[in-house]
Amino acid sequence: MRGMLFLGLAFVIFTAKAASTVTPDPSQIVQDTSEKILSILNRDSERLRNNPQEVQRLVDEILVPVIDLNAFSKLILGHNWRTASTEQRQRFTEEFKGMLMRTYTKYLVDYSGTRVNLIPSRQPQRNSKREKVSTEVIQPGKPPLAVDYSFWFKDGKWKAYNVTVDGLSLVHLFRNDFNREISETSLDALIERLAKTNLEKGDKNPGHRGSIK
Repeated sequence: MRGMLFLGLAFVIFTAKAASTVTPDPSQIVQDTSEKILSILNRDSERLRNNPQEVQRLVDEILVPVIDLNAFSKLILGHNWRTASTEQRQRFTEEFKGMLMRTYTKYLVDYSGTRVNLIPSRQPQRNSKREKVSTEVIQPGKPPLAVDYSFWFKDGKWKAYNVTVDGLSLVHLFRNDFNREISETSLDALIERLAKTNLEKGDKNPGHRGSIK
């Protein structure tokens, strides 16, 4: 699945909650969180590499509050979301969350030494409820990579509902892959495959998974 190739990088600069009581705007969220997570990686990458449980704990605590998983899941399933039952929606969102966490945990420590530059917007934001933050990710020995984050304002907070890496939208990548799988099997079969993979490859304790926000 092509989308899996981008997950580690896509979220490497996007995983911490702002400590301020003032609601930060999307650019500030990306700037603050990139500095925090990259500082941790540069300082503790070897320790984290040998302690996947610690990485899992950090991801579980700081990833879910930043991402609107329900919106992400709804956009990915597209028309299949509209026809899905409430139980199917909840199960898919939970297992998709587990896949994100598992993938992020796997690739996180590979991005020590990375730098992130925010790119100022050339066009004013016309929708006060939606914003896009553009960044340039600098990796040692590799060309710069464009990573854009799509935010929307929900329940008094800015949350992300899509990530675009080098022009490729994760929502679109997953939508194409998952909907193709659903057409060949079923939504329930997709959910069961995700659940099985999560259980086999790291999400072995279902009680560890947090509630969907």
